[in-house]
Amino acid sequence: MLNIEQMTQEHDTDGEEDAESKPETFGLFPMDKPIQTRLLDACRAMLTRATPAQVHDLAYLMHALQRLPSTTPEVLGGVTLATRHGESAAYRGFEFNGDEFVLTTGETVDFGCGADHESHNVLEVGTSAMRDIYESGDDFTEWLNMFCEQAEDDATEIEIFCDVAASVNLSEDSAGLPWEENPLLDEI
Repeated sequence: MLNIEQMTQEHDTDGEEDAESKPETFGLFPMDKPIQTRLLDACRAMLTRATPAQVHDLAYLMHALQRLPSTTPEVLGGVTLATRHGESAAYRGFEFNGDEFVLTTGETVDFGCGADHESHNVLEVGTSAMRDIYESGDDFTEWLNMFCEQAEDDATEIEIFCDVAASVNLSEDSAGLPWEENPLLDEI
């Protein structure tokens, strides 16, 4: 298991040797832990009907999700779940990169000669204590419930994108920094 010393980088700051830097984390609070738990549950549910390529990508995305609130800059990607109703589709998704973690929702309507897209972020957190909430309050229960329902529904389309650096090792411990020790909490 990684400890704080292994996660920090040593650097020289004007002659001070062995100075520790803070680990890179997203601006997530301990109350956000259910987001991680529910997204992991949804990813596990998707495994039962995902293609082999999607299973491969889900493994890396789940590795990064398990490390929250720590970043995993070597893994960029996300999942979009779409439910079609005639010419329209409603979707929910999450994505992250080394700087941002975002929950999204939206709708697409195809008119035959073109499509109209409407989407917005529900939650967007960054590594610089940035936290934008586009829904009312910090309770993402409804969004998470709908995302998990879509993940289990065979009629839901799964779109996964994942870009992984060669250095990612899934056999390493994927535990992130404990939520209560997120250094960004001191800055907010």
